Amino acid sequence: MSEQSILSDPSSTFPVDPKTLRACRVCCLVKSQDQFSEFGCQNCYDVWSAASALELTTPQFYGLVTMLDPAHSWVSKRQRMKANYVPGIYALEVIGKLTVKEAKQRENADAN
Repeated sequence: MSEQSILSDPSSTFPVDPKTLRACRVCCLVKSQDQFSEFGCQNCYDVWSAASALELTTPQFYGLVTMLDPAHSWVSKRQRMKANYVPGIYALEVIGKLTVKEAKQRENADAN
């Protein structure tokens, strides 16, 4: 999904159902379970597949922060988030956070 389509369709990155919020275990993006199942994680597309939506997300997270311009946001710098992350709502802390390497290993193990 291109950055232009993400900005023109905020429903893919901003949560629409507060009762089913989950956070990506790699980048901390917060969306509803249905949004992760439908769109995956726009920041972690290289380690995501629709089948891994539940494994790579968690409902266990603390705090929320909204970032509309991650490239210039002081919050993204403080949270050590990448400048190319999509605008959205992010968890301040995720229980069971994964590194990109761990997520890729899980994805490869699932494929075999």
